[in-house]
This record gives sequence, structure tokens and C-alpha cells, in this order.
Amino acid sequence: MATALLWFRNDLRLYDNPALQAALQENTQIVPVYILDERYLTEDRWGIVRTGPFRLQFLLESLADLKEHLEEKGSTLLVRKGIPETELPKLVAEYNANAIYASKEYTHEEIKMEEALAEDHSLYLYHSSPLMHPDDVPFDTQGVPDVYTQFRKKVEKYAEVREAIPTPEAIPSPVLTRTALPTMEGLGVTPPPRDERGVMPFKGGAVAGDDRLDHYLWNSDRVATYKETRNGLIGAD
Repeated sequence: MATALLWFRNDLRLYDNPALQAALQENTQIVPVYILDERYLTEDRWGIVRTGPFRLQFLLESLADLKEHLEEKGSTLLVRKGIPETELPKLVAEYNANAIYASKEYTHEEIKMEEALAEDHSLYLYHSSPLMHPDDVPFDTQGVPDVYTQFRKKVEKYAEVREAIPTPEAIPSPVLTRTALPTMEGLGVTPPPRDERGVMPFKGGAVAGDDRLDHYLWNSDRVATYKETRNGLIGAD
């Protein structure tokens, strides 16, 4: 019985998640996990904490949304605090997993994480952040135009956005202990104050994101006047 870790990173959703799809297709059961990277929760060498209270609240709301939907599919979400390069190998050993599946990231620290994990484990990465899959753009990496307008015109004419991957009907997992998610207070962070002047709550989670897209693109048709309103910076729309 093949078991794999599904390492959630910046892809906290079940819909249109290629790493999730591949993990389900190639394994009998999966262990969904998110690592709260302690390097983002403590002061760096310049005395700055990179995850402030607003960002942390949004993240915890997103994890709660993801966990709820995983449990609806028969699984759950394991959340550990630590260093991903250290915590993931522990989980591999704990669940006798044969591989780690995750979304590909593109920045320096995230790439270093991937390289460190790949040294001793089978790590499979999938593009889930870009609208355009890198294999589908009509030029190689060296040929990407320096100016966005040139890029857009060529992509519009010669490339297509891939169809979204449906949400799986079920997510088989080994026996996983369902535990409560960390809280702001438990992580030593004071929840941010609510300001009545704010026009958008910026609630985390895939459901909230879908609701916002539905409102802006379809229900209110605000996108039709984007060019006229984009520089106003007034109101939620």
C-alpha cells in the first residue's frame, strides 16, 4: 500500500490542485500536511518578524477552510510548527511514506527547501501558482519578452489556459489524529484590531476567494469598468 505526503504550501485548496491529483493517482493513500515555518514566525537577523498579525490571521483562516474540506473528503490536515526540511522527513518516517508531493515555488528560500528535501527523498513538484503552465507558453525560458505587453500579446494569440482540475470526490488517508489548529494566541501573536473603516475583510480560505471572484467577475460585473476604477483605490471594488 503506497503512502505519500501531500505538502501544502501556497496552494491551500482542493480544487485545481495538480499535486493533489498526482498524489491520488499514484498512491493508495495520502497524508495532507502543512508546516508552519518557524523562520517566518520569529525575528530574523534584522529583528523583523516576517509574518505579521494580519498575514497570520489570513493563513490560519485558510488552513481552517482547507482542513474542513479535507475532513469532508475523509481525511484531515496535519499541521506542524518547525522547519519543513526537518519536519517533513519525520513525517515520512512516521507514516512510512514513499514520496512527497507539493506545489513548485520559484523564489530563493523555497527553492533551497526543495533542493534540501530532494537530496534524501523522492520529491515531486507541480506548477499550481501560474495562470499559464510553463510548458504551455509559446517560447522557452530564455525567450520570455522583457516587456509584459509583448508577453501578453503572444500568449493571448498562441497559448491557452489549461482546464481546471476538479475537486476529488474522496481523499483516502491512513488513520490520522484530528487535532485543533494553532491559534493566534497560542503562537504568541495578538489578533489584529478590527477597523470599521475597512471595506474588505480579506478573509482567508478557498471559499472566501471563490466568493470574491464570483462577486467581482460575475455578480457585480465590476471587471467591466476595471480600467476606469483601478487607480481610484476607493472601496472594495
